[in-house]
Parts: sequence; C-alpha cells; structure tokens
Amino acid sequence: MVFNLPFYFSVLLLFTNFISRNIPELQGNISIMSEFSVNIFLSLLPAVFGELASAEAERIKNNLAKQLRICYSAALRKKILDGIKFLELRPVKFTVWRLFAVNSSLPLTILSYFISYTIVLLQFLQVKT
Repeated sequence: MVFNLPFYFSVLLLFTNFISRNIPELQGNISIMSEFSVNIFLSLLPAVFGELASAEAERIKNNLAKQLRICYSAALRKKILDGIKFLELRPVKFTVWRLFAVNSSLPLTILSYFISYTIVLLQFLQVKT
C-alpha cells in the first residue's frame, strides 16, 4: 500500500492535467478542483504513513509472538522476548510537538482545532462591535 500512494498521486495529477488541456470550458474549474484535491491529499499523507507504520509494527509484534511459541532455542527466545519488550515499551507513535498524534484521527483533530479557533475569533468580533 505504501508504495502505491505515489503512483496514485501521479495518476491523479496526469488525469487532471489531461482533462484541463482537452476540455477548455472546464479549465478553470478543473484547476481549482485539482489544487483542492492535491492539497487535501498532501495534508492527509502524514496521517496515512503514520497509521501504516503503526500497523506494520503491530504485525511485527504479532509475528514475533508466533515465533516465540514455536522456538526451542533459549538464546533465540531471549532475543525474541527482547524484541517484543522493545515494541511494547517504545510503540511506533508519531506526534507533532507532543500536541497531537499523527494517525488516522489527524484530519479530525485539525478540523476540531480549526473550528474551535474560528468560534473564538467570531466571539471576539462580536464583543468588539
């Protein structure tokens, strides 16, 4: 999935470029729509990669747990336990200035901050007038 994202992004750009060149009456609307879709895509990209990294770490942890059940070597079991303990103590979580997490809830978090600050600004405007 991670390697397909740049491909889909380039297909989106090529498609919008093709439509905007071949259909002149849609030229202005397509450029606005393509800019909007590219901006939305780019703002959601860190959340997607953060969630994919988190899911991959969970898969690694599950695979290590499976290997631990079938392993008979004491030295290898110790290394597997060290790996599981490391993944439990240091989970793969990304934050921005320890303010909000970069995961699948990032777009809603950004939207909630935007709405709350807009409400505060509107209240200040009402007090001023």
